Amino acid sequence: MISKSLWTVPAIFATVLAATSAGREPRPIVIDGRFGDWAGLPAAWDDPVDARGSAVDLGLIKAGHDEDAIFLLIDLGRSVNAEALAGTLSLLFDADAKPETGWSEAGLMGSDLVVDLSPPYGVGGAPPGLGVGVRRGAHPDRTGVAGSSALIERVDGYDVGFVYAPKYRSRWIELRLDRRSPSGGTGPFRAESYTAKVVFRGPRGEPLDEAGPFVYDLRPDVPRRARPAGESDPLARPPDAPLRVMSWNVSGRNLLERTDVFRRLISAARPDLLLLDEAPADLSPGEIRALLPALPTKEGSGWEVIYGQAGGRQRGVIASRVGRLTPLPRLERVEYPRDLTERLEGTRPLGFGGTDDGIPTLGAVVELPEGRLLVSTSDLQCCGNGSDTPEELIRLAEAESIGTAIRKAMSGGEGGVDAVLVTGDFNLVGSRRPLDLLLRGLDTDGSNLTDAHPLDLAALTDATWSGARAVRAFTPGRLDCFLYSDSALRLEQAFVLSTGDLPARWLQAHGLRADDSDHASDHRPIVADLSWIEPEPEPRRRRP
Repeated sequence: MISKSLWTVPAIFATVLAATSAGREPRPIVIDGRFGDWAGLPAAWDDPVDARGSAVDLGLIKAGHDEDAIFLLIDLGRSVNAEALAGTLSLLFDADAKPETGWSEAGLMGSDLVVDLSPPYGVGGAPPGLGVGVRRGAHPDRTGVAGSSALIERVDGYDVGFVYAPKYRSRWIELRLDRRSPSGGTGPFRAESYTAKVVFRGPRGEPLDEAGPFVYDLRPDVPRRARPAGESDPLARPPDAPLRVMSWNVSGRNLLERTDVFRRLISAARPDLLLLDEAPADLSPGEIRALLPALPTKEGSGWEVIYGQAGGRQRGVIASRVGRLTPLPRLERVEYPRDLTERLEGTRPLGFGGTDDGIPTLGAVVELPEGRLLVSTSDLQCCGNGSDTPEELIRLAEAESIGTAIRKAMSGGEGGVDAVLVTGDFNLVGSRRPLDLLLRGLDTDGSNLTDAHPLDLAALTDATWSGARAVRAFTPGRLDCFLYSDSALRLEQAFVLSTGDLPARWLQAHGLRADDSDHASDHRPIVADLSWIEPEPEPRRRRP
């Protein structure tokens, strides 16, 4: 059932303007799937429960902005994956506040920008119903109809700076759209306000729910979040962090074909421990060592490297320049559950090599002066944007098996460890359950590990993956994670390293290029700086 509003646009404008101008505190919105930064912002629209048989039942919508972007927070009413819906969620905008231009769609005059989540048309080679598509006015000053190909061009989310989170199933999503064009010039949303409407259509295009239209006032100007300062080095390690760890999905043979770029990035970050996943399968530890940059070591002997033997075409690598590495037999080869093939019912998802090669994971103990650190890196099954897909079934089996193997290693004589790090590409595009399974009870005190959940250096998003080069149907998102023992380790800082976020001064200082991250891998490395927590002294016993 569609909610029907008899409000006129001027009435909506007056109501929202009053709400948005009354004591609204400018505050930065970070697209990271954590919604506390929306507290205090008023509702732009609050839709009733009115679409009970629909995959989506729109509810509360909040809006925000700064000089670079607009932001929306949307209650979808159900826990769903926005890029694999049973239908299409369309965000319609009259971005230039001119009802006389653009086209009319779903009752919104002047539509000139529409973001389609799970579009009914294919984007960038993806089949219809997956990913994100964008329709915008090809001739902004002309008026047309929604189906006029002469007036509407189809692009993708990267062309309009669209990012949303979380990428896994969630009832709520938050999103941003750029107000500047990719070339840096004037883009959409440059008027004093915009009008928006959110519409959900079913698989056959039938309207099932809608929210709006609402008018959002883009006054007053809100300064953008400060970029990394030119005075201080954004890559500098805090002085009280003796351990720097870099975790990175190196995208297979990119490590071999673009070695110089990898070396530049690793040299700039200067990690003590390097945890790589999705390394190619036809190398030796010595060949991996030869690919790494020469960084100073305490012993002067270079990197010590352990190279995974399980995982088929994609292997794990653990490299240390600060402490001796001891492989963990229980994590050298982690097997799939015996009944997984039966549970897959004969299907073999794209990219899944089968169960014979073992799970792509690797673990070791690093002997450090402060204690023994168990580290692991994994690459869980990719793709399958939904919680009931074969890919998600494989991810859950992998996460469960890896967690069990780590627990056994900690309690079976291989352990005796003081802290744990669990890292890698978790491919969180179905549910967040794989992450929860790898958090659960894996700290040395039996509690859950802590999710570092780093942001990019500009503190805009938590995205660690971008499909800008090849998979443009899917927008940037957080696929890679860094989990640590907060019972023994203190996280001093963590960030997602993208060279595009670095000021020119510091690119030059570190010998980097602005596009190095784009050329190295479709994943960005996570860099984490850690210190050890001093144990509490045992209380003295009183003499009798």
